[in-house]
Order: sequence, then structure tokens, then C-alpha cells
Amino acid sequence: MMERDDNIDIIRGILIVLVVLGHYGEGLLHDVIFLFHMPVFLILSGYLFKRDKLLDSEYILKKVKLLMIPYACYMLVDFILVRRDISIRVLCHMLWGGRAITGIYWYVTCYLSSIMIFALLLKKFSDRTVKRLILAGGG
Repeated sequence: MMERDDNIDIIRGILIVLVVLGHYGEGLLHDVIFLFHMPVFLILSGYLFKRDKLLDSEYILKKVKLLMIPYACYMLVDFILVRRDISIRVLCHMLWGGRAITGIYWYVTCYLSSIMIFALLLKKFSDRTVKRLILAGGG
């Protein structure tokens, strides 16, 4: 089993504090923190991924179940009890995720989409090409 990297844990801890500070108020500090805090979480996730896991369809299916079952349950409760609106538009927003839904769960679909796109890129292209595509897309 691989040992934890203390530097990664320190970065995660700092990012968690920044997320809390960023959600606390408005203004310049909020705006600066929101420029980078979630992209850095995604970058760290990508850094920590193992290539062989991403190429394993069982791993991807497990990730989909792990993330989407709680997400779907939460959204169903939210739509029935809070919003009281189960329309096609609302259901599409739920599936799309991102800024289309409110609350903290926007991250689930973005994270899962990133994993799936990354896995697809790794299956279709060389590591070097994937790194170039990611750098070009992020720049």
C-alpha cells in the first residue's frame, strides 16, 4: 500500500480552509479564492489517480455508483420535498449538474465527468498527448 504524501495532505488542508473562507463572505478575497480552489482540487485528484485504475471499466462503474446513487437520492428528496417540481427541465439540470443546481452537489457531476473524460482520453491517446490536451484546455 502506498504511503500518504504529507505535502498533498497539507495542500488539501489549506484548500479546505480557503473554501470555508471563500464561502464566508464577498469581495476580493472571495473572488481570488474562487479563481483557483476547485481547479486545484481537481488537479490534485488527477495527480493522485493511478493510470491502471482509470483504464479499468470496473473502477469507473464503481465510481459512478459511489457518486451517483447518493447524488440521485439527495436530488430526488430535494425536488420532491423542497422544490416540489419534477419537470423535464429540472431533471435535465439534475443530470447536467454544475451550476445548473444549487448547493454543494454541483461538484459531484463535474468530478465524475472529469474522471470519465480523463479515462476516455487515456484510452484513446498517449500519455504525452493527454497531458498536452489538458494543458491546452486549462490554459
